[in-house]
Amino acid sequence: MGSPNKLPLWLRWSGLALGAVTFLWFPIEDTNTAVLTVLALLWSGWGVAWWGIRRPATVSSGGRAAAAGALAGLLSLPAGLLLVIIKAGLHAHGFLDFSTTQMGNFATRTPLWAVVGALVGWLVYRLILSRENPSTRE
Repeated sequence: MGSPNKLPLWLRWSGLALGAVTFLWFPIEDTNTAVLTVLALLWSGWGVAWWGIRRPATVSSGGRAAAAGALAGLLSLPAGLLLVIIKAGLHAHGFLDFSTTQMGNFATRTPLWAVVGALVGWLVYRLILSRENPSTRE
């Protein structure tokens, strides 16, 4: 009998794949924030999924799923900053790969990612709910 908090296989494999992509991105001299944004969103979403599976709630609801998605969107800023700091440390050229203007633009999109995360969280909840019980209509 396995541990009740054991991570599902999809989460373990997605974490490994995301880690591999991140480590392949680190050495590239990249000044475009698109890849940074995608990686930050994926890492924050993965982290919220990991935390949610480790501490399952007694009641599952669309509101809780939306809140988890919003949290993932809000955590994209610290995740992105951490990625930038690690990347700058590995390159060791004394300055960040991204300008302060780029990082400011990245930071100002955080509320947008929180709203998008809430919508995605709610939609994933609805998709799971419809697969578990196709006759459920809320």
